[in-house]
Amino acid sequence: MEEDDAENILQLEVPHVTESDKIKSRLKKFCYVIGFLFILWIISIIIISTANKIQVQNNNISWEEANEKAGKFISTLNSTQIKGLLNCTNNINSTINETNNKLCQGQISDSKNISFKGMCLQEVKTGVGFSNGTGILWQSEINTAATFNKKLMYEIGRAQGEESREKGINTLLSPCVNIMRNNNSGILWESFGENPFYSGICASEIIKGIQDSGVISTIKFFLGNDLNTEKLDSFENKDLMGDYLEPFYRAIHDVQVGSVMVSNNCYENENLLIDILRNILNFKGFTISDLWDKNDNQNINCSLLDLNIGKVWAKELSKEMNENDTNGTNHSYFPYLKDYEKNKRDNESAQRIIAAMYKMNQMEDYPEVNLYKEIKNDERKKIQREAAIESQVLLKNDDILPLKDNLKIVVIGNISMKGDCGFEETNEKKSSVNADTPLGDDSSSTKIGCFISPLEEIKVLAQKKNITVMSFKQFLNKTKINLYKAKEKNDSNIIEEIKQYLNKSNEVDVAIVFVNASSYENYSIIDDGLAPNFWNVTKELISIFGKYKKVIVVINALTFEEPCWL
Repeated sequence: MEEDDAENILQLEVPHVTESDKIKSRLKKFCYVIGFLFILWIISIIIISTANKIQVQNNNISWEEANEKAGKFISTLNSTQIKGLLNCTNNINSTINETNNKLCQGQISDSKNISFKGMCLQEVKTGVGFSNGTGILWQSEINTAATFNKKLMYEIGRAQGEESREKGINTLLSPCVNIMRNNNSGILWESFGENPFYSGICASEIIKGIQDSGVISTIKFFLGNDLNTEKLDSFENKDLMGDYLEPFYRAIHDVQVGSVMVSNNCYENENLLIDILRNILNFKGFTISDLWDKNDNQNINCSLLDLNIGKVWAKELSKEMNENDTNGTNHSYFPYLKDYEKNKRDNESAQRIIAAMYKMNQMEDYPEVNLYKEIKNDERKKIQREAAIESQVLLKNDDILPLKDNLKIVVIGNISMKGDCGFEETNEKKSSVNADTPLGDDSSSTKIGCFISPLEEIKVLAQKKNITVMSFKQFLNKTKINLYKAKEKNDSNIIEEIKQYLNKSNEVDVAIVFVNASSYENYSIIDDGLAPNFWNVTKELISIFGKYKKVIVVINALTFEEPCWL
């Protein structure tokens, strides 16, 4: 480099930096720092949130450690305090009649003297029972089984467990794993189907999700509760170890379920409850009665149960328990047992209950009971919707679905025409608005919000494909048939008139027939789309439309009286 060039370089002017430029530079650096800190804050929230979930899951200690802690707790109590742990009231009628957000269906009272916050036991089959619509409305278990999706089943259980924990519920009285022996059983919709092995798989995934959330799950009903009518006589001895026990074995062996609800026919069966349940299946949790049990004098002692949340119906025994209570309503009778190695039995039962609570990390800092706490969120809604979609089963499709453009269709069935509000809680009892409800009804009594009728939704979708939609009422108007007069006369001649109309008209290309069958505990409700006494008429309608035109049958059936007629 020449000397003149070097001198010129040295003489280059240094750019002048104004005060404004300095401020801008500082602001830019400040924004970078704030942005970086914001990102760290978001990451920390995610990590903490995940850690909390993991903490709940990893805090489920072994039964050995839980029993050791429970034993130390029980050893500090006197006999009266121990009996208090076994005094579980049945509040089912009070729950329905009163708007009490702290009153659980089964409840062990709290005791400040022994630092015990109590236990809340609640049904959560299709959602948290009696929660006034503040939780997610889940599909029935038979629908969950129809998804054949183990990961989704676990997510359903986890979400239900989280919901329950947030509401302060300690023990969920589900799932039901009784296998389908009778297709007209009132509780058929609560279980997972007729296959014992698959029922056990479904239950295990749901239980795992519930208990990973720090909530005790209850598997029921042990054993042979297949009909839910005449429970004391419903047990069958055949296939005991092969079929009936399989789902319980899975739930106990694979995922260590915390509680077993005992069927009424087994309360005093030492072979089942001790030899098989405790010794062979190695069940470590506590056993409980059904919410609505019925006991005779022989098994009133219920000496083999740990916790009784049923009612005593024997009037001659009620005076001994409570002179002012002629029906024995809303009282546990465990504390009133005759001499039956009482103290030893009480201690063992109390220890099992407390051990289950220790195992699920419930003895400290557990949320207060608040059944009306709003717990819906987008994640749980997404899981519920995915389950509802995946549970739909296409049985057969002969080149009819998806529907082609420019068709004329008729939609048949009461359930297709009504946007209903499902179950209502009344001052007297849980009631179904009509037979069009999409879920079974029982002691869970989950409140259902209004839903859009299938007919209206079909009309919306049909517009996109230029499909003309008629309701069945409009169709009958075209045929000049007065259905209501035909109903009054129980006149099935309408079938012949519809047949003649279809022969000579081109008003319909496809019929979509909705058939509904609901159930409640001890009975089922068949709604054939016209009227309950027109069940046979609907079957003929399906047959006629299938012969003369194309027909799609949509079955919304929690139980079905005649499943094979299609």
